[in-house]
Amino acid sequence: MEENDYNSQYHSTNSLLRILIVPAHSSSSLRQLSVADLQGFGERFGIDFQFPRLAAGAGSANPVVSRGRVDELTLASGLHLTHSSLDILQPYESLSTRNTSFFLLAIMEGSVAISIAGQQHIVPAGMALTTRLAVGSRLRAAHRCNQHLKTLTLALDSVRTSGDMPLPWSPDSFPHLPEPITRLWRIPPHLHQALRQLHTWQRMNALQRRLLLEGLALQLLAHGIGDSAEPARTAALSPDERGRLEKVRLQIDGAPGLDYAVSQLAGLAAMSPSSFRGKFRQMFGMPVFDYLRDRRLALARQYLQQGYSVQQAAHLSGYRHATNFATAFRKHYGATPSSLN
Repeated sequence: MEENDYNSQYHSTNSLLRILIVPAHSSSSLRQLSVADLQGFGERFGIDFQFPRLAAGAGSANPVVSRGRVDELTLASGLHLTHSSLDILQPYESLSTRNTSFFLLAIMEGSVAISIAGQQHIVPAGMALTTRLAVGSRLRAAHRCNQHLKTLTLALDSVRTSGDMPLPWSPDSFPHLPEPITRLWRIPPHLHQALRQLHTWQRMNALQRRLLLEGLALQLLAHGIGDSAEPARTAALSPDERGRLEKVRLQIDGAPGLDYAVSQLAGLAAMSPSSFRGKFRQMFGMPVFDYLRDRRLALARQYLQQGYSVQQAAHLSGYRHATNFATAFRKHYGATPSSLN
């Protein structure tokens, strides 16, 4: 779709659905997006982007912020869907003041820090956030760098124009979200796995991709609007515990190639090993060594894209045997490591 067509068709669509990804032009090909790309997008849709490293004077005046692909479509229901799979190369934050009757964010890989109406949330892989925002509410999202972020968002605008697709329901009446307005909940494992496998659809035609993506989105919507969605039970974690667990996550993110023992990581969090295992999973939605594996594979993917050999990428990301690395990589990304060279 050309950019002018995109702007005319979707300009009234809620910009919040794009806060957690990047400016997209309905392109399914890999592309690089710079600071200027995001700032231009923000001017059109009322989003304020901030770049901590740029503010500190690091890097070029217009560095590339992310690289990957973004797919967009509007469902027959009137909900706008965006699926993105991106390597975040520079940390950035985004802030919006737009209204939305309904907003759902699902994280398949990576994590995003969210602030809505004074509530702080870390949305990790395997979890989703459902919310609606009133006039004056502000949604802030922080994207950390050196991660592969795969998300799916659904949004319904509060204000629609005569040129918009007719809805089978009123934006004011669908969906009715129970209190609290913002809910963080676990994606059912079978649905999370299916969403993670979207990258295996590359050989399908456009109609096949659209039908499968829409089907998964409707399943996600069905779980997200009802009371049956399993809540994320993070309220029991104290601010101090959250801070110590975040310290462990930052250690893993900064050096995923190192050898770690659960006793070492538990010590860093000042917890017993059993308590640490449970609370890490409670906060980040997955076991600590699953998180470590994902970070190692994301690091290896970066090395491969930079031209390193499969054996070099495996070694530098913490794998002792290239065959084990290749098996894990293919299972995670649906492609062999050599296909990225």
